[in-house]
Amino acid sequence: MSTSAVQQDPTAPKPGQPLNTGIKKADEIINLALAYGLTTTVETTDCETLTSHLVRFAIPTPTAYAGTELGRAIAAETLTMQWTKANRKGARGRLEEATVTSSCKLRTVWEVTASVESLGHSSNKYARDAAPLPQDVVDALHTVFVDGQQVHAGIPAEHVRTIVKNRRFRGWPFHQDDEHAICIENRRYVPVRPAPVEERQHVRTANDGVPELVPTRDALAEINTAMMEGKRDVREMTASRSTARIVYRDERGTVDLRPVNEGDTPAVQEQPPTVQELTGPTDDAHRAYLAETYAAVAEGTAIPVRADMVRPGMDVIAAVRLEDRTVDTVKVFNGSAPWVCVTWTSRSHADSVMGDARVFEPGHHLIVSVDSLTRLYGTAPAPAPRPATEVLAADPIPAGVSVLEGMPGRELTREELRTPAAVLTHTDYVTQLRDAGRWILPNHDDQADITRGSVATVLRRILDNAPGRARTSLDADGTVYVSNGRQAARYIPAELIADYSADLCPGCDTPYATNVDGPCTGGRSVPTEERTADDAKTRTRAVQFAGKWWADQHTEEPTDEALGAAFAGCVRPPRPELYPAIREAIATEMPPAAAAPLFTALAAYEAVKDASLSESPRDLQTVACHLETLPLAAPAELHPALHKAWDAVEEARQGLRGAEGRTSRNAARDKARTAIERARAVILTVEPRAERMRGTDIPATAEDIRAAARAYLTTLGTPEELSAIETGTPSIRVECRPTLSTGNEVLVRITAVVSSPIGHIPAHPPITLRIPRLDGRLKAADNARKALDHLFRVDVPVEYASLRRA
Repeated sequence: MSTSAVQQDPTAPKPGQPLNTGIKKADEIINLALAYGLTTTVETTDCETLTSHLVRFAIPTPTAYAGTELGRAIAAETLTMQWTKANRKGARGRLEEATVTSSCKLRTVWEVTASVESLGHSSNKYARDAAPLPQDVVDALHTVFVDGQQVHAGIPAEHVRTIVKNRRFRGWPFHQDDEHAICIENRRYVPVRPAPVEERQHVRTANDGVPELVPTRDALAEINTAMMEGKRDVREMTASRSTARIVYRDERGTVDLRPVNEGDTPAVQEQPPTVQELTGPTDDAHRAYLAETYAAVAEGTAIPVRADMVRPGMDVIAAVRLEDRTVDTVKVFNGSAPWVCVTWTSRSHADSVMGDARVFEPGHHLIVSVDSLTRLYGTAPAPAPRPATEVLAADPIPAGVSVLEGMPGRELTREELRTPAAVLTHTDYVTQLRDAGRWILPNHDDQADITRGSVATVLRRILDNAPGRARTSLDADGTVYVSNGRQAARYIPAELIADYSADLCPGCDTPYATNVDGPCTGGRSVPTEERTADDAKTRTRAVQFAGKWWADQHTEEPTDEALGAAFAGCVRPPRPELYPAIREAIATEMPPAAAAPLFTALAAYEAVKDASLSESPRDLQTVACHLETLPLAAPAELHPALHKAWDAVEEARQGLRGAEGRTSRNAARDKARTAIERARAVILTVEPRAERMRGTDIPATAEDIRAAARAYLTTLGTPEELSAIETGTPSIRVECRPTLSTGNEVLVRITAVVSSPIGHIPAHPPITLRIPRLDGRLKAADNARKALDHLFRVDVPVEYASLRRA
């Protein structure tokens, strides 16, 4: 007895080439499977009286689906058949048994052929869905590798695109790897591209200062921005290819950009010195004398700099005859009696360059402006490191002022953050969050350490999510502040903290690897002892005023003027000091209708449809309740229309209840129909998408589903349902049942729900679809999964449920 196994590939042997098993029907089915690109395995066993052939067909799993739930489902779709033939002359082959996906038995050759065709169609569909498109091919010459060995070079991209088109048309599997190479079995078409743009560099000179090296990608992005969306900030610009001179209207000044030429070594910007290095050792008496003598030192706009640390380009206050001068040259003599000779930049022909030169001892202090240091080094000199408790406790935000209004420093723009290294000069930062008017560190499990790239990503995301409202600023010491009016954070350079370590919490000085997850007890801008019962009382009052704000259906921005006008009629109006706490409470106590207006409008429109069918007083009362809630989700200019619609519905309801005769009942019904149509029109004005739930409106995350469910059940939800929304499990539920007539179609109802012990709580009206039944052997849920599973782009589980035929 002998056994042999042959693994057939979609292209080797080529489709249509027979595999000799000696059984005509088996060979025809095998050739059909090869034509569809199915993975075919044949195991032949020779006995004394007969020969057995065990044939298995499987769908090749696309590389994009490998390791996923869909990939495992594809790998499970197999077909196995066993053929036997007696070892005598004139014997015929016989199909002993055939099984699909190890459960469904096939009894005839026709059923086996149909199953192979079904697997082939599914294989082609999966391959097309996962395969790259012709436009994904890199526009460059390609090199062909077979089994890792180069066999051809210089293949045009159009030829590779033709190969991609042909394989997609036939449904044969292939994929594109991380190097953008097209991989077909043992062959790889690898694009040969020039050196990436990131390896090339440009020279950037700002305000004729020290040139610096920047990536060519960043330089070209700055040129393109100045030409297109940022041209309003440009006063003058000249550009030729990759060289440009840009004169900005703001503090950026004049910027020159040019590529780095061969043999050209531009000056690299030196590391900015710290204030301690520039000033040198000084005592308190000398610092007090300088602050009393020079107003700029007392105001913080200038610092004392040792003569041996002076550099050309620094602006010295009262340098010559109480006149401010700019340093031109510095000559240092390091002999037995060292000295430093400083000359100044000529302002006019009346200046005597050598006559105005000054000679100082190395330790003599010159008063240099901070602006010139920023212009010279690209940033203000970093102050000397201080203890973590002192740095984290500092709070420049004035009392009673929000971070959005009181953040210090200059404001950063979205365009500046496209090149983080040019704005954020430090590589490591410490995060602090704003909580109840104080700065706190994040929980230990989140860690406070954050890199420069992550800070830039956070800033860009906040500015994009709240355009026109969010702000971010850069303080003189390098601290970055950001706020969108409801949440705020700041990022302190780690260099400001003495003995800082990224592995230790700066608030409690414990290692992140061993400390307990939860809030840090230190690192607060306000000591913990100050959190007394007055804070709790303030919070309680703020929540009460926030409840009144939403109860009165205010939808404008809660500014100081708006809060004062809203609470002017109270017996005890809040003091202005309480306004920040009220604003925070308004943000946290926002009602569901205001958080998810679409789903509130969907619920109201459903109530209007029910009322139009029944015209009963009960349904009209439901519509009136929805119209009372809807102003929270509508802009202020639509509130009068909503109030008029509510009046009309309420008047129609009262008329229906009091109608006695036929004439009065008909008149009441006409008035009810008119009120219902008016309510329908105003709901569609508030939210035009409320007429029908669409697939693109399905909430994708667990929090979005909870918010949608709260808004959808704002009016009619029971306390048990509202409580279950917070504790249940969000998911997408797909209910499937065959149609009543023939069963050739599947009726699908898609709903985002919150599953709980009391049932499935919907977050929106169901989406109803009719899809063809792809495989009559599978249940309705399995057919729906094959047709719809690849369309869902959600972060929650998708559950398919088969229901009985209606």
